[in-house]
Amino acid sequence: MLILQITRYLKHRIKQIRVQNCLNNFQKNALIGTDFMTELGAGIQNESGEKWRINIGNNTKIMGHLVCKKSGLISIGDYTWIEEQVSIQCLTNITIGRFCGIAAGCLITDNNNHPVGVEDRIAHRIRVAPCGPGYPGSGNGWEISDSAPVVIGDAVWICGNSTILKGVTIGDGAIVARGSVVTKDVEPYTIVAGNPAKKVKDLSKPLESIHNIAEKIIENVGSRL
Repeated sequence: MLILQITRYLKHRIKQIRVQNCLNNFQKNALIGTDFMTELGAGIQNESGEKWRINIGNNTKIMGHLVCKKSGLISIGDYTWIEEQVSIQCLTNITIGRFCGIAAGCLITDNNNHPVGVEDRIAHRIRVAPCGPGYPGSGNGWEISDSAPVVIGDAVWICGNSTILKGVTIGDGAIVARGSVVTKDVEPYTIVAGNPAKKVKDLSKPLESIHNIAEKIIENVGSRL
């Protein structure tokens, strides 16, 4: 019985240490607001080493993986929740608003990852081959692919295993259905679905702004704490 208790304690303690190491890594590589949480499996890579290039707001939880190239900028707003196995890949600029939910398995990228031209793709494969010269920094060669900023508004819900591609703006209050591939802008307060994603439904627009709604809810919740 004693051995079992010791084993459980050690497992719990090891998990605590690993979570703390993960948290330390985020704090080392980003500017983070108050009441931030993360879990095992989360990760962050800031190629520049400049913390200000990744801004994470208050009351956020990130269980996915952020990669920010040397020239990139990532901004994540207050009260946004990013689930496990989410990959955010930034070469230029990715902005995620407040009160967003990004479900497990999503990909958000502002670049094509690889060049389009055949010669460029062959050159890329030679560079990343086991004996190739590779690339500086994270070594993925995103710099030679096409890119354009991604903007995700406030109170957006992106359902599991969806992909948001370069140059896309998703309006406030929109929903991206599970497994969608978003290649074009999404109107505020709409639902899109499919590959490529298309509008399938309009949502009711609230009478008040998202900011005012949130302030009232926060005040109400705070009064009951």
